[in-house]
Amino acid sequence: MKTKFFIIAALSISVLLSSCGSMGSASSSSSALSSTSSAQFTAGQNAGTALRNLYTQYKASGKFDYTNMNNMVSVMQLIAAAQSIKDAGKNTTAYKDFSKGLILGSVNLVTTSTADNIISAVTSQLGNVDASSLQNAASTASKTATTVNNIATVANSVNSIMGLFNK
Repeated sequence: MKTKFFIIAALSISVLLSSCGSMGSASSSSSALSSTSSAQFTAGQNAGTALRNLYTQYKASGKFDYTNMNNMVSVMQLIAAAQSIKDAGKNTTAYKDFSKGLILGSVNLVTTSTADNIISAVTSQLGNVDASSLQNAASTASKTATTVNNIATVANSVNSIMGLFNK
């Protein structure tokens, strides 16, 4: 029961924080990357920051910790970013802007040579996640079982994505 309550509380906070856009973005001296200011660049930058945060935690503990509220905030940002770019073709301006933002936000954890694989993995594994069940869990305790299963699915996806970084 404590775990379910903690998950609901963590999701509530993550939804609140992600909707307020409280996560900062990484800075870089690269003028080529920072000159873009489109919505997709910002989404990519948020995704990169989220990936960096998740990867840092993943490396420290060896697994994705879905009980960590910061991780859940990052996951919600990653889901939102994946959903915003999932339908863009590789040769579109939106995709290119997202890729540039992803590299900048991840502080080069994602590189130009790995960006396509990371975007593909994120969009295929998280682009169709029903985040509404995660958001609704904050106000509806009866959906806890569905939410826990949804979180486990997301956790497996994040573990899979973290495995793409061979560092």
